[in-house]
Amino acid sequence: MITITRANFWFVFGGFWFAVGTLFGSIGGALVWQEWTLAEQLARDGATASGVVLAKSMQGASNQEPTFQVEYRFKSAEGTITERTVKVDGKTWDSLVEGGAVAVAYVRGAPSLHRLARQYPNEIILGSIFSAVGSLFAIAGALILWRATARRRLEERLLREGPRAIAEVIEVMPINFRINRIPQWVIRYRYHDAFGKTHEGKTPPMPQEEARRWQPGDRGPVGFERDRPHRSVWIGKD
Repeated sequence: MITITRANFWFVFGGFWFAVGTLFGSIGGALVWQEWTLAEQLARDGATASGVVLAKSMQGASNQEPTFQVEYRFKSAEGTITERTVKVDGKTWDSLVEGGAVAVAYVRGAPSLHRLARQYPNEIILGSIFSAVGSLFAIAGALILWRATARRRLEERLLREGPRAIAEVIEVMPINFRINRIPQWVIRYRYHDAFGKTHEGKTPPMPQEEARRWQPGDRGPVGFERDRPHRSVWIGKD
C-alpha cells in the first residue's frame, strides 16, 4: 500500500486519475470496437432469422430509470439454437410481446455473433460514454503528473544551483486542503531579487505544526530562478 506524503501526494493523485481514466477508456474502446466489428461482420456475411420472445422484464427503483430486458431464442439456417437475454430501449421493449416473433441479425456460421435487428446496440452508447469520461480523467491525471514532475525538477534545481535571497514571512494561513485527513497550511513570503525587485511566493502545503513555527515578520532563505526570479522555492532554514 502506498503511503501518501506531502512529497508524493500530487504524483499519487495524478497517477490515480490517469489509471482510472485509462481503464475507463480501455473498457469503452473495447465495447465500441466489439460492436463496430460485429457491424462489419453482419454487413459482410449477415443473415436474418425469426426468433421468439421468451420473456420480458423491467427492473429499477422508483427514483431510477428502469432497465428493460428481453430473453429470446432463435434458430440459424445451420440449425443452431441460440438463447440470450439482452438490454433494450423502452421503445423496442414495448414493441415486443412474450411469445411473439423478433427479428435477429446474425453472422452466418457464427450465430453467437448477433443482435436484434434494427436495435441500436447499447454497448456503443455505453462505450462512447466510457471512452469520453476515461479520456477526460486520463488527460487530467497526465496534466497533474506533468505539473508535479515539472515542479519537483524546478525545486531540485533551485535548491541545487539557484541564487539565494532572504525572504520575509507575510502570512501563515490554513487552506482548504487535506493530506491523510490532516488540514494543511501554507506560508506566504516576499523577497527581493538581485536587481532589488520584490516578488512573492508561497510554500507547498504543510501540517499546521510545521507552518506555525513561523510568524509574520520572520525571515528565512529562499532560492529563486536567475532568469525568472518570480519562481522560487522556500528553504526555511540556513
